[in-house]
Amino acid sequence: MSEFAALPRWIWAWLVAFVAIGVLGALAVIGLSPTKYDATATDFVSTGGTVAGIQSLAATVYVQTRMSSYAELATGDVVLARTIGDLRLKTTPAQLATSITATARPGSLLIDLSATAATPAKAKALVGSIASNLRDVVDTTVENDAIKDVSLVRLQVVNPATAGTAPTYPNVTALLVGGGILGAIAWIGIVMILARLTARVRSIADVSVVTDLAVLTRIERAASAFRIAVSIQSNPGGAVAESIRALRTNLAFTGAGDRPLVVTSTIPNEGKTTVAINLALAMALAGERVVLVDADLRRPSVASILNLNGRTGLTNVLRGSMRLDNVLQTWGIDSPFSVLPSGSIPPNPTELIGSGAMRALLAELALRFDRVVIDAPPVLVAPDAGILSGETDAAIMVVGMGRITREQFTRSLEVLAVAGSRPLGLVLNLFDSNDSAAALRRAEVDA
Repeated sequence: MSEFAALPRWIWAWLVAFVAIGVLGALAVIGLSPTKYDATATDFVSTGGTVAGIQSLAATVYVQTRMSSYAELATGDVVLARTIGDLRLKTTPAQLATSITATARPGSLLIDLSATAATPAKAKALVGSIASNLRDVVDTTVENDAIKDVSLVRLQVVNPATAGTAPTYPNVTALLVGGGILGAIAWIGIVMILARLTARVRSIADVSVVTDLAVLTRIERAASAFRIAVSIQSNPGGAVAESIRALRTNLAFTGAGDRPLVVTSTIPNEGKTTVAINLALAMALAGERVVLVDADLRRPSVASILNLNGRTGLTNVLRGSMRLDNVLQTWGIDSPFSVLPSGSIPPNPTELIGSGAMRALLAELALRFDRVVIDAPPVLVAPDAGILSGETDAAIMVVGMGRITREQFTRSLEVLAVAGSRPLGLVLNLFDSNDSAAALRRAEVDA
């Protein structure tokens, strides 16, 4: 139910549209379908005298054992051929049989006959002829004693042929109701698909549906979180700064050790770069030697956010055109940390990220610094994040609440799993406690 509640309101108008389409479809079927009428008759079966020397009750039992056979005769070629001749019908016994039903009532000696035709008169004539010809075939052929020339079993029409004045097909009411129901079912199916594809990750409950990864920190939705990138410096006592410090502390319990830490997200604009920068600064403020590497070689932004020279950096080192010490820059005054910008955007970023030079660089940085923080591209944008996280086996996923769908989130985790990496945990960015509270209430109602 929560998936339906999260859908935009306008989609509920589709329900009316789909029901209307279903009703219109039913009207089309009604308009194109030939009108049919039913007529009915009933034959009574009795013994015509001695049945192979058997009298009374035994004779009745004999007849009852043959009731289903008599009913089958009504739709057999012999009876139907006679009817076709009587009514001068242009059809065959096999075709006519589709319009006839004959049923022996259980525990009785009655056979109910029904015929369908284009008009009440034709239906009445058809079922009357069937009843009469069935009687004749049983009396004169099937149960006739050739020696005595008497019928051992007799049929007589006890309920003469009668036809209804209202058509039995098409059933206008049933078709209209059925068309509306089919339209509603089609709408539900489409809505369920849309709900799956568009349901956004807005709360902890939504996250738990996709993964059991630990939540390392929650960054409350606040304008300052994105308007001022380095929140931990500009507002050290604010909620964002506290969340970043909690992230730094919780990382110590993930078993990451001193391995290079990859910060990534599912898609762009979830705040991964902001988190990476603030985390690097938080580690530096804790007295650690930190280097922040901008490995997003498609959309680098670390240098521009920190107002550094981004024309040279990682790509130059990986190509061997510059030495690491020549491109490392320092940011901050009180607790500075090193920054390795991305450098110029290369034509082959994935090849550079997956190269031996990159592995050698990460090993060198791990020796020279206490902590290496890597700002990687979003997982669904390029395979780079999977390569890096697979290499370091230490990644955190930044989840922009309300910015990604469950389906996107699931796919990003699957990509990392294929690369051999399971994130250490999640950073819930743009977190809104009201959304989570509402989701919890919906979950309790659904339960």
